[in-house]
Order: sequence, then C-alpha cells, then structure tokens
Amino acid sequence: MNPAERIALSRSFFQAMCEPLFLCTVMANDRPNGCVVTQVMQLSYSDTPLMGVALGKENLTCSMVCETKRFGLSYLEMRQTKIAERFGLHSGREVNKFAEIAWQEREGIPLVTDVPGWALFRVCHQIDVETHLLFIAALESASPPTLPVLDRNMLLRISPDVANRLDPWDWLPDALHRGTLHVWC
Repeated sequence: MNPAERIALSRSFFQAMCEPLFLCTVMANDRPNGCVVTQVMQLSYSDTPLMGVALGKENLTCSMVCETKRFGLSYLEMRQTKIAERFGLHSGREVNKFAEIAWQEREGIPLVTDVPGWALFRVCHQIDVETHLLFIAALESASPPTLPVLDRNMLLRISPDVANRLDPWDWLPDALHRGTLHVWC
C-alpha cells in the first residue's frame, strides 16, 4: 500500500470515531498557552490514574509541557466553538490565546472558566512517536464534566468550517508530501 492509500484508509477509518475536544493548557514563565487536542486516552484505573495525551512536537504547548512537566485538560461544551477555534487554529507563538477569554489559574495551570469539567496532570513519562510526543501523566485533581461535551462530530454539525480546519487530514497528506508539518498551536 502506498502512502497516499494508507492515509486515505486511515482517514476513512478514524473519521467515524467520536473524539471529545479537549483544551490542553499549560503555564511556563508566567505565560499561559494551550491547544485543542483529541488524542487523549485513559490508561489506568489504579491508585494513580494515568492518562495519555499526544501533542505535536512543533507545537508550543508541547514545548511548554516538556519544560514544566504539568498540564491541564478541559472539556468543551457545544456553545464553546469559538474557544475551540481560537485554541485550535492559532499559534501561541503569534497570539496570546488567553487574551479576551475568562480564565483562572488553578494550582499553577491556566484553565478557561465555565467549562463542563477539567483535570490537572503531572507528566510521568514521555514517548517519542514520530511527529508527536505521547505524555503519560498522573491525575492530580479534577472536576468531572457536568454537561454534554463537544466532540469533533458535533462541531461538524454546529460549525463545519471550524471543524474542517481542525481536521489534520486536510493538511497532513500535503505536509507529508512536502516533508514539512503544519504547526497548529
């Protein structure tokens, strides 16, 4: 199977997945930053619950998590598509994503206020997976979601333009062909 066929097959398989949209947020050197992520998985139910979060290596949020070894994850709800757009389509190197957005610092991590749920994590391990770093992180504290959360399929129905611009399959084949990767956040 050639690379283009593999990408097309992957796209058709993964598009059917219902992926919640999360904000991954971090504070380094008194500067808040964050990005939209869908690559989040629960890894254990033990006394120390572990999560896996994949962040693009070229992403400023990834660099900041590498530096601080801590981050927050927040769920978004359906009415928060503008926040998804701000954190998913702009680089923290170019804009302050937290400007003009209500947020608070909790245990040293910036969190957008009025989200359905959030959690704070400390990185235990990181694994290089080519274009991303997979962070294995222990739960420190959390406020579980109380409302339905926004996922990519909902975003497609509510705001297809934003959802399509958040879709890595729109730019990944071309970036792989050119040998470069687009920086989202």
